Amino acid sequence: MSSNPWNMVYKLATGKIKSCSTLSTLRRPDGTVTSDMVETVNVIIEHFTPADDEEMDNDHHKLIRAQNETQVTTEDDKQFITVEIRDAIHALNRNKAPGEDGITSEILQRTYHLFPQSTTAMYNGCLRTACFPRTWLRAKPVPIVKPGKETCDDITKYRPISLINTAAKVLEKIVINRIMHHMHSNNFMSKNQYGFTLQTSMVDAVMALKDYVHDSINDGQYVAVISLNVNGAFDAACWPGILASLRNLRCPGNLYRLCGSYFTERTSFLAMNNCIVQRKISKGCPQGSVSGPGFWNLLYNSLLNLEYTKNTKVIAYADDLMILVKGTTQVEVENYANIETQKVAKWARNNKMSFND
Repeated sequence: MSSNPWNMVYKLATGKIKSCSTLSTLRRPDGTVTSDMVETVNVIIEHFTPADDEEMDNDHHKLIRAQNETQVTTEDDKQFITVEIRDAIHALNRNKAPGEDGITSEILQRTYHLFPQSTTAMYNGCLRTACFPRTWLRAKPVPIVKPGKETCDDITKYRPISLINTAAKVLEKIVINRIMHHMHSNNFMSKNQYGFTLQTSMVDAVMALKDYVHDSINDGQYVAVISLNVNGAFDAACWPGILASLRNLRCPGNLYRLCGSYFTERTSFLAMNNCIVQRKISKGCPQGSVSGPGFWNLLYNSLLNLEYTKNTKVIAYADDLMILVKGTTQVEVENYANIETQKVAKWARNNKMSFND
């Protein structure tokens, strides 16, 4: 408990005291409404965990799945070291809620200080055997009502924050750190992604757009700006696409195999009152996971690195995409814009995604 007597006053004054939301009747996409708690919980978890239906695969999807099943030929990365584990555990936020096992960040931190070598050996065992423990793959989504939608009965009023076991967060952290180090040290990551990237921000993305438009206009050219946003974003992330990106960017073999385990047999469960519903997850990056932003950038990187024309620049901030096209005439700009949007649309189909209208 905090000893500061003004904490509650501050929270009341700034409106940061949130009332507990109670699940109520929800409207399904087809217009019908739920009639009891069981139906409501089922609708919520289905919305939070959209399925990757393999029956809808086209030839490209089938080829990617087949390629991901073959052995990788890249060399293994070195084992995790104690300092690596220590830094990942120390970085845990003690104010975050624990996962299903109830082990808090403070408990894990104290355990590490008592058994640093054993803790390191545990995570190296996961790396060596390419095994992400099944109990660490269970997520408990918590429905959070979006601001201003408290009285709405549409399922989109909620956004999910997944509670994940703390020990799993550490493994996710050290794995994604290794992968990002490999990508950046080899200059595999696009410089046009300003989201979830160190030392960059939304301001940098806006300035890059401004500079491109300003320079093009000064050269006497027309510029078109096409703004796109992925529908569902993190929930729609395609696992085969992420693994294919890792393979194409020559991810170390043991890290790739561990990621394959991470994207296998994931489950999500929602518990409300006496109603518990569990569902298998087949796509998406859990919102609340430490590796989700990194895996998203890996997937989106393949979009940013498409072969665009010299008249085009793409700028991304997380899942937001801006396509900048210039030309000497309006007709030329329109033609180039049509060419580039067709490339983006094909990428979206190949990764089973869609952009918001």
